[in-house]
Amino acid sequence: MLRLALFLLLFFPTLLPAQTPEKLPIEIGYNNSYTYGLKGNKILKKADEKDQWTYCFTLPYFPGNGNPSLVSDRLQYATSDSLFSFDLSGKLKKKVASKDLVKAFTATGIQKIIFSYTVGGCFSYSKFYVAYSPSGKNFGNPKDSGMAGYAKKPLPEYPPVIKAEVIDQFINKLPLLLLGRNTAKLEDLAFTEADYKQCKKDILEFKEFLKHPNEQKIPLFTYHWKGLDFDLLTTLVDAIRSVDAGHLRDLLASLAGRSSTDYAFKEILLVNKQNEQLTFQTSDLVGNPFCLPWTISLNGFTIETNDFMMNRMIGQIYPGFIDPKQRRVIALHAFVKQLYEQQKPQK
Repeated sequence: MLRLALFLLLFFPTLLPAQTPEKLPIEIGYNNSYTYGLKGNKILKKADEKDQWTYCFTLPYFPGNGNPSLVSDRLQYATSDSLFSFDLSGKLKKKVASKDLVKAFTATGIQKIIFSYTVGGCFSYSKFYVAYSPSGKNFGNPKDSGMAGYAKKPLPEYPPVIKAEVIDQFINKLPLLLLGRNTAKLEDLAFTEADYKQCKKDILEFKEFLKHPNEQKIPLFTYHWKGLDFDLLTTLVDAIRSVDAGHLRDLLASLAGRSSTDYAFKEILLVNKQNEQLTFQTSDLVGNPFCLPWTISLNGFTIETNDFMMNRMIGQIYPGFIDPKQRRVIALHAFVKQLYEQQKPQK
């Protein structure tokens, strides 16, 4: 039998059953001691990148697309209608239906809505905000942090009134957002033909810049990578048109944290009459024009979502708070680099 297997392997390898490589755990987060991973419904951990994964515990449900994540010392994930929180020994600490979580928060009514923009770095910090309070049936009386002296306003022109019915529509969609099950699609990002053409133009300008770097201004597209294949780079611009939702999620995630010292984020805060807070926060670095993913926090649960419905709803509440139009090509630059590095990793 062994001789037959060897004969087939040498002369007719396609007749043997294909060997499927074992799937590795999906990394879901880390703390000061371990990196944690998910494989099926099993949680594993390892102390170092070179270490083998070791078993921690088994979840009672398969997370599926429920975005399992590590938040401080808690593992959180969602099923089709509920949110779960476990400690790192596998003990269930909290379970709640997402609609019940939202219902409990809104039961006493919303007393404040705050939009803010925070930016900083090693030696600087600034925060700008506008706050709304109930005004009749709607929200009005906007009070801002003051923006005098800034040539470009950190917060765009804000509406004098936010209609309560728009906030109600937003709150009605929250249970689905908290489950984190939907993700942005390429059409949501609204890239135009002009965006794709400009991206190719920027790449070719960088090619010319490298020939005479001291004679030209630094182009918009730059890339520090050995032996760049510019034909491949321009081809990958068109490849972006066909990326699937899963791949797009990874590309979007790479936009959110492209700086280690500088930071900028936008936040929306809803406060109820018991002073409980529902927060929505996202990175607003220059290279992240779509402000994805969003991190939603409410009563001990923190969920990350790429659902573009969040952006659409914000557009109805505060038009202009998120406006990617001027920065979409910068996102294309980053997408091309990510795809290139997957095809031509640096040796």
